[in-house]
Amino acid sequence: MAVFRTCVQKKRSDGFYVVHIRIAHNNSIAYIKTDFLVSSADIKRGEIHNPVVNKQCSAYITEYVDKCNRVNIKKWSAKEIALR
Repeated sequence: MAVFRTCVQKKRSDGFYVVHIRIAHNNSIAYIKTDFLVSSADIKRGEIHNPVVNKQCSAYITEYVDKCNRVNIKKWSAKEIALR
């Protein structure tokens, strides 16, 4: 079963972080870049605490879960899931 979660990676030169959706499946990890930016004030203990960004990312994750439930992904890698 694939596991989805939101995360940030590195700080940009303007001080903001790009939000990514992290996919873990079959001992592989892939990232989906989103259009959302958060500041360091929105990140506490490694988690994003901006309700607007969390709501939008939850919608993206729900779409990916629905797509994964429609096909058999047991032998897929996380990168294959991210590309679909």
